[in-house]
Amino acid sequence: MKNNYFILVLLSVMMSAFLVSCDDKKMEDPFAGIDTQKGIKEYPYSTTEFLNLAKMTTDRLHPLNSTETKHWKNIWFQGYIVGCYDATSENPLQVEAPYSTNTTLLIAETPNETESAKMVLVTVNIPYWQTQLGLQATNGASKNRLVKFCGDVLAAGTEQFAPIAELANLKGFFDVQNDAGFMVNTNPYFSETFTAAIGSGTSNFHDRHAVASKATWKSATVSGSRYASATSVSTYSPDSLPNPLSTEESWLVSKAISVPVVDYATLLFTAKILAWTPLNALETLNPSEELTFYIAELTEAEASAGTFLDPLVVANRFTKVELTGYPNGAAEKIMVKDLTSYVGKTIQIAFKYKSLIWYKTPASPIHQTWNIGKLEIK
Repeated sequence: MKNNYFILVLLSVMMSAFLVSCDDKKMEDPFAGIDTQKGIKEYPYSTTEFLNLAKMTTDRLHPLNSTETKHWKNIWFQGYIVGCYDATSENPLQVEAPYSTNTTLLIAETPNETESAKMVLVTVNIPYWQTQLGLQATNGASKNRLVKFCGDVLAAGTEQFAPIAELANLKGFFDVQNDAGFMVNTNPYFSETFTAAIGSGTSNFHDRHAVASKATWKSATVSGSRYASATSVSTYSPDSLPNPLSTEESWLVSKAISVPVVDYATLLFTAKILAWTPLNALETLNPSEELTFYIAELTEAEASAGTFLDPLVVANRFTKVELTGYPNGAAEKIMVKDLTSYVGKTIQIAFKYKSLIWYKTPASPIHQTWNIGKLEIK
């Protein structure tokens, strides 16, 4: 009988320990404070709930568990536009107009929030999207507007905007006040990652340069990423420093691209330079002169025949199109150009590299190196 009593006591202690353990696990439930039925357009998360989700991850799009991912990808949340964030500015967190950018919006639970820890950053870098949202870079006309956004959750510090949580891969938005919005096009009409040799049968681009020129475009790996890299082969040095011998030119020219009849078309690509020190201290890098961008339109007959327009032969067919947002240091920049005026047309795009300044390297003087990567039209 006594043995049975001790067994009952032991079972009671074990059950109590088990219940305490279960309570502890319940206390650590990652879903605590999160309504797991939310996250759709009609029932979006609040900005505060988005921030709670962002705190529950330690790396990019890390799922809550091995089977549950819906709360991290393709979620809708809503909040007020309270300002913009410009990482290149002396005052990155801008909650009062005028703003220096209209592409990286700050979203908060309340319309007058000023604390970055209570904000979500949403990148809206397509001109057509900006027009639909009525964004203004200078006068802040969209401030205090209530907007729903769809995308993926990133924790604060996951990307370049270290102190702020971020919505990645913007897939849709809805202006609550004006009852308007749409799902964005995430599938590119044309893309190139430059993993294949430029000019090969699987590449969408050709290198075109004069026979005498030492400048060429080649597919290369730079800091672990794939780029089309343009540089002059450094097999010679200037006759008398710091004056270079000559400039070199090379074109990175696409094959024909058919842009479908859609609401908008946008070119996006990454640009990166190697930040060397100029040989001549009086000279400075001028990106808009060293790397220029051109577009050529093909006729229906040329498009049907598969014609390739060569800028070395028919330079007059290529029209220079201005770019903005060039990298001003070694960091990679995403550059964007609106191509909506070319929807329904067949075009070729081209980057013209022109080396203008000589730079110091440990081995020998060289020209600047330009890297173009992850190019898309969508």
